Amino acid sequence: MFRGSIKKKGKVTATLSADFSNAGAAAMVTTNGPEGAPATSQSVVVSPGGTNQSEMTLGPDGLYRIFVDVKQESDGGRLTVLVNGKARDEDTIKGDTTWLYSIE
Repeated sequence: MFRGSIKKKGKVTATLSADFSNAGAAAMVTTNGPEGAPATSQSVVVSPGGTNQSEMTLGPDGLYRIFVDVKQESDGGRLTVLVNGKARDEDTIKGDTTWLYSIE
C-alpha cells in the first residue's frame, strides 16, 4: 500500500508491535534505495506480544519499503513509522503487509 512521500536524507524508524495471539514470530524487512539499483535493507524478528524496530537514514531518492511477514494471515499487530522522531503513520495490520513510500 502506497503511504505517500518522505523527505530525502531523513531518519526513519519503523516499529512493529506483534499481537500476543499471533501463531508465531513475524519478520519485518525495511529497504531503501533508488529504483533499479541495489537497496540497503534491515530485518528484525518480532515474537508474539513483542516489539522490535528498524532505523534507517534515507538516501537522496528512490523508495522506502516496509514488508511484514507473519506466520498466519490472521496474525497482526501495530506498525508505526517515525520520520526524524515525528509520527508519520500508525495503523493496525493483519496478515502479510507492505507499506511503500517515495523518497523526495
